[in-house]
Amino acid sequence: MKTNNDILELFKSYLDGTISKEEFSRLLEYFSIEQNSNDLHEMLLMAIEEERDSIDEIGLHKTLALTDSHIYQMIEISKMKKSLFRKNLPYLSAAILIIIGIFSYFFFIEPNEIRKNITTTDVKDITPGTDRATLKLSSGSTYELNSDKNGIQTDSTGIKYTGGNKITDIQTIQNVTISTPRGGQYRVVLPDGTKVFLNSATTITYPTKFTTPYRNVELYGEAYFEVSHNPENPFIVKSTGQSIKVLGTKFNLYSFAGEPITTTLQEGKVEINTNERSSLPIKLSPGQQSILTGNRVRVKEVEVSDYIGWTKDVFIFNDTKLTDILLHISRWYDVDVVYPKDFKNESFYAEIPRNRKLSEVLVSLKHSGNSKFEIQGRRIIVKQ
Repeated sequence: MKTNNDILELFKSYLDGTISKEEFSRLLEYFSIEQNSNDLHEMLLMAIEEERDSIDEIGLHKTLALTDSHIYQMIEISKMKKSLFRKNLPYLSAAILIIIGIFSYFFFIEPNEIRKNITTTDVKDITPGTDRATLKLSSGSTYELNSDKNGIQTDSTGIKYTGGNKITDIQTIQNVTISTPRGGQYRVVLPDGTKVFLNSATTITYPTKFTTPYRNVELYGEAYFEVSHNPENPFIVKSTGQSIKVLGTKFNLYSFAGEPITTTLQEGKVEINTNERSSLPIKLSPGQQSILTGNRVRVKEVEVSDYIGWTKDVFIFNDTKLTDILLHISRWYDVDVVYPKDFKNESFYAEIPRNRKLSEVLVSLKHSGNSKFEIQGRRIIVKQ
């Protein structure tokens, strides 16, 4: 390798997590020069081979630690085959991290630098969503749920915040509807102990007590379920176009109007019945996902973590179109997206922390693809 020793040492410092702000700037500047791209390629191969040979779990975790919540992660690798990426992911950690650093410019990015990269017509940046929701009883009573509480739970005495503060007493069995707005999320514990995490723009309806042989709930939007096991009373989730029957399991349901309904199973087994009377029930095993489009259902193997990353406060996109990425972003930040005529869609592999401001998200998207963005009030204007 013809790379001078100084750059090589800076690269090693980056992988060790000991690089300074000034050193990182020098490293970025060096690799931004086109004729130095071969040096980057050789350094990445060297780092991958060293990881492969050592199989040092501690060292691997140390490398991955560079991607903590303070480091914004975004990478476009559209030319890399999906199977190759998945197969070699452990050994590609060092390569991914340095590419992330080079293309996101977010390791040490300052707020004023963000404003230079993203045009805004409003001095106020748009903050991410928070824990907020509305509770409505069939009796007509409505409650705005506190954002500083860690969810709610329903039991025989009424509805209360997790931690003990009571919201309301329940004298008779009623239906409860919990709705999150765009830019909101909330955790709910049902009367049987089932845990549900609601994503943005989502509504769930359930009774204050399950009295029938089936534990029926209805969902619109996206939610992650950890169902309490009870073989004698199967748990049923009804959504537009289908119902899911489970005994005790963990799964994610994505069910928005006008979009394919996806059911992703993490643990246990589920049985999916569509509204098409001639269709047979579809059974999923862990790691499988069903996709209902119209009256057609297909099942495929997936990386479950890609679809439940939002529950851990991170978006994970695996070869996902930019339009789909911005759809998720628009719900979480409560913004609209405007596209140009003759828009050319791009696909991304991306991990995006959901606790970042919108301008920070768009900076990373800008440097990872060919699109540019402008924030106008609560709208994202996409430009190409």
